[in-house]
Amino acid sequence: MFNLEGLGKVAKTMFNIFLIFLQLFMVAGYTSMVASKETFKEISSSLYPDSNFLMNSQFTEILLSSPVMWGLFAVFIFSVVKEFLVKDENRKNIINAGILLGLLCFSAAVIYRLYSPVLSAG
Repeated sequence: MFNLEGLGKVAKTMFNIFLIFLQLFMVAGYTSMVASKETFKEISSSLYPDSNFLMNSQFTEILLSSPVMWGLFAVFIFSVVKEFLVKDENRKNIINAGILLGLLCFSAAVIYRLYSPVLSAG
């Protein structure tokens, strides 16, 4: 999957720090979506006046809830704690890349659920 054997220890560490920074950026972006939930509700109520759910979907309502946000924050904290527990730089990079990919896919799914009704209505 990843062939990091040719890189030096400093390059692996810098790449690892970059991956953790991107994870933080993804969690912060998701947090801003949760913070903007009221704005999305206004848009949703204009698109679906008879529905009490965000974008007429209970699943989207759940995805933009505070417990899910705290769960993603816990995943990020796990990623940081792992840095002190795992010694192998290659393993750290692979785990961080996997966590980042998971966060990216989750955020993309939430963004799709939020904006697809808006794009199809317009």
